[in-house]
Amino acid sequence: QELGYAVSRSRVIENGIDFDAFRFDPDARARLRAQWGLNDNTIAIGSIGRFARQKDHASVADALRALSRQDITWVVAGENCVPGNFVLTDMCRGLPCIPLGPRRDVAAILSALDLLVIGSAFGEASPIVGLEAVANELPIVATRLGNAHDLVTSVERLARPSDPADLSRAISNAIRQPRGGTDLRTLRTNLESHHNLAATASAYHDLYATMATARPAHGIARRLSLLGARKG
Repeated sequence: QELGYAVSRSRVIENGIDFDAFRFDPDARARLRAQWGLNDNTIAIGSIGRFARQKDHASVADALRALSRQDITWVVAGENCVPGNFVLTDMCRGLPCIPLGPRRDVAAILSALDLLVIGSAFGEASPIVGLEAVANELPIVATRLGNAHDLVTSVERLARPSDPADLSRAISNAIRQPRGGTDLRTLRTNLESHHNLAATASAYHDLYATMATARPAHGIARRLSLLGARKG
């Protein structure tokens, strides 16, 4: 509204994903964890997103290090999350870390993880990877940005942005949450009704149909008529 948009004419269209495409895959889990050298007792905690200040990998690393657990491995995927990134390498010091770089098999990676951490410092609204993790019935910890509260099963899994200590507390709480439990299945069902591809496509279709048949606002109509007169 402060930027001049008419709130009464605005419409929110939710992000949509293919929930079936991100369903948990036990075969993919076994395959990737074998590639990564992880046994059944290892807790694989993932951060998926480009290496940028917004994503705040530093706070996630500090939060995981503060747990002082020997059974945790941090899996990072996304643009510039590579072994040659010496800033990331420094963040991983003293913390088992698997940098995967950009990947196209996000569904398989989510299946191989035990927890997803969205540790963004600012600028998040409705992170797609969070929806993908919900479709995968993977527990999530997130900072209190955007609609993060819709992605977790308990407010205990939310943390203040740029606060490694609070993020560490939330991660410690979430580690005790079993994967694929009743609460995660319920969350998946609830979000699928609003965030599936069909619902998003339908919302866009309705919006475009409304725009195509709507009469232009008075000011716009006047400017168009003046423009037409000048051309004539």
